[in-house]
Amino acid sequence: MSPKDIKILHAAIPFLHPNLRPLLTILCNIAECNQCMQSARSRPADIPPGEALVTDTDSLFQAITPLLSPQEQSMMNQFHSMQDAMRMFSMYQSFAKNAEEHGEESNPMDFFMQMLSPEQQETMDMMKGILEEDS
Repeated sequence: MSPKDIKILHAAIPFLHPNLRPLLTILCNIAECNQCMQSARSRPADIPPGEALVTDTDSLFQAITPLLSPQEQSMMNQFHSMQDAMRMFSMYQSFAKNAEEHGEESNPMDFFMQMLSPEQQETMDMMKGILEEDS
């Protein structure tokens, strides 16, 4: 079956007798799987060393999380939180290195302020002013 044939069959399934739908769905899925395997054999993945295998981890997490058990979801959330923390730390290292190259002192608070929207920065500045007045 060609890819076009499989797509046509998939499109036809909702219009066939309900008793035929599960069998034809399975046949289409098997044919698609077979094509994927043939394609993988003829064109093996050519991923250069050091390149990420997953291009969008956030979307991947969102897509698979509903399919996991509560315990697996908890583990996935912990992994995602660790990944966010590592990403944040990497961003801070870049910020500190850039500040050092310009002869400036790198203050973690400046880094976090830079990540806020202008409105949020204004609110933080007002709160900072209020706290400084009280001390």
